[in-house]
Amino acid sequence: MGIGSFMENNQNAFNFAYNETVEFSIFLNSEVKQSEMLMSFVKMFNLYIEPTQDQPKVLRIVPRDDFYNGVNVDWSKKLDYSQPVEIIPMGDLDANPYVFSYKEGADESNKEYQENYQSTYGSRTYKVDNDFVKTEKKIDIIFSPTQIKNYDNGQTNFVLSYVEAQKDGDLRILYYGGTQNNVSWRFYAPFYGVGNFPYVVQRKLPLTIHYDNIANPTFDILFGMPKELGVGAGYKYGNSNLVTNYYYRFLTEITNKNSKIARAYFRITPLDWFNLRFNNLYFFEGQYWRLNKVSDYNPIDEGVYECEFLLAQFIPPTTITNKTIGAGTAQGNEGEINGDIYPGGSNPIRPGIRGANVGGSTGSGGGVFTGYDIVQSSDGANNSGLGLRRVNYSMGAEGSVALVCNDFEVTKPDTLYIGNYEMYPSFLSGGSAKTITANYTATADDWLILCDTTAGSITITLPAPVSGKHYILKKIASAHSMIIDTADTSLIDGNATHTNNANNGFEWITNNGTNYYIISHQ
Repeated sequence: MGIGSFMENNQNAFNFAYNETVEFSIFLNSEVKQSEMLMSFVKMFNLYIEPTQDQPKVLRIVPRDDFYNGVNVDWSKKLDYSQPVEIIPMGDLDANPYVFSYKEGADESNKEYQENYQSTYGSRTYKVDNDFVKTEKKIDIIFSPTQIKNYDNGQTNFVLSYVEAQKDGDLRILYYGGTQNNVSWRFYAPFYGVGNFPYVVQRKLPLTIHYDNIANPTFDILFGMPKELGVGAGYKYGNSNLVTNYYYRFLTEITNKNSKIARAYFRITPLDWFNLRFNNLYFFEGQYWRLNKVSDYNPIDEGVYECEFLLAQFIPPTTITNKTIGAGTAQGNEGEINGDIYPGGSNPIRPGIRGANVGGSTGSGGGVFTGYDIVQSSDGANNSGLGLRRVNYSMGAEGSVALVCNDFEVTKPDTLYIGNYEMYPSFLSGGSAKTITANYTATADDWLILCDTTAGSITITLPAPVSGKHYILKKIASAHSMIIDTADTSLIDGNATHTNNANNGFEWITNNGTNYYIISHQ
C-alpha cells in the first residue's frame, strides 16, 4: 500500500462444519433477536418444524416440499358420518396477493432502487386468480438485500453494501460462490495506483452476491428477479429463486381451482395418537389429504375429534430457465409469471410502465420504446415504438415508428408500422406494391402484387393468416395462370389453392385469422 493509505479490518473469520453448533450471537447486534434471525430463515426457505418422535427437544427442520415424506394412512373407517362433514372449496386461501420482500436497505444503492421501483430489491408479489380475496399477506425478513451495482457505463461491476460513514450497516445474507479468476475490480486507496488513478485493478474476487455463479447461475437467495441487474447485457440470469424453489408448489396447491379443505370428525385411539404424523397422507372420501390440525384432542383417551385437512395434489415443480440479459430475442422478458419478470440488464424496466425504456434500446440508438427485446442496430438513430415484443430496428431505419409489433424487423426509414404492417407512406391498408415474374412468397409488408405471367404460370404463396390483413393480387399478362397457395393448412374460399386465368384478372383477398376469403375478383 502507498504512503498515507490504510486498511482497517476488525472482522473475525468463522468456518462451520456439518453438525457443528453455531452461536447465532456472533452474527447479530443488540437490535436483532436470535428468534428474528431464525424466523427469517424459516420464511426464506418455507421451513416446516416439528419435534422428533424419540427426542422432543430435537427439531426436524426442512423445506415444506421435503417435509411431506411420510406414509399413506387409511382413515376412511375412522370417519364419523354421524357428525357434520364439511368440504370447503379453495382450500385455506385467505390472502391475495402474497408479498415476499427483504428489509429496506439504508445504503445508497437500495435507496435508489426503492425510489425507482417502489419496492425492495429482489421482492416478489405472487398474485392469485381470485377476485373475492383481497387481503395482502406479507412475508418479510430482517435481512437487507445486497445489489450488484453497475458503474462506469457498464465497464465495472461492484457489489454495493455500504452506508454513510459512522453508521451501522444492515444485516445481510449472501451466497459465497468461491474465488473468481480473470475478473476485474478496483482497490481504492489514497496515493495508491498508477499515475493519477487512486486504485489498482485486481484480477481475483471472492464472489459473495445473492446468487451462486455469474456465468451460469443455478440458485438465487432473492424472493424474485429484480427489475434491473448490474451485471449488464450478455450475462445469464434465471428464475431459480426462493419463491420458485420453496413456495411455488405450496402456493399452487392451496390456490388452484381444485384446492379444498375438509373438516370432519374421526375416531382416534391412543395408538393413533402415538403414530400420528403431520407429514403423512391420510386417505378418506376417496382422496388423500394433508392433516392441518386436530381440535381438543386428548392423547390418552379414545374419542371422536374434529380434524382439518387440505386436499393433497401433485404439483410438478415450476420450470427453471436461464436467459441472457439484453441479447435481443434471447433476453427473456416474456411476460409476468406470478410477479416474476426477467430483468432488462443495462436498460431496466422503469416504474409505471412494464418494459419501458426511455432514451435508448438494447442497441446504440436513441428514442422512446415500450416493450421488450428491442434491438436497435443503427448507431445514433432516433426511432420509437410502443407495445413491442421482440422487434429489431435495422441499419438505415432512422425516424421510423412501430406500434404493437411482434417478432418483427423495421427496415425502412421514416416509416410507420402498425401490427407488423407498413402503414405510412404506403397505402394505409398495410403494405407495399411490387411486380413479380416468378414464384413468390408474400410477406406482411405486401399489399399489391402485380403478377407478370408472360414467361409462364406463377404461384403466389400467402403467409399464415393474420386477421384483417388484405392482399390484392393482379395478373398483368394474358398468357398462363396466376396460382394462389398458402404456406400452411389454411384454405382459400374452402380450397387448398385458387387459380386465375383471366387477362388482367385480379383477386382481392383477406382473412379471419384462420382461412383466406376472396372479397372480389375478375
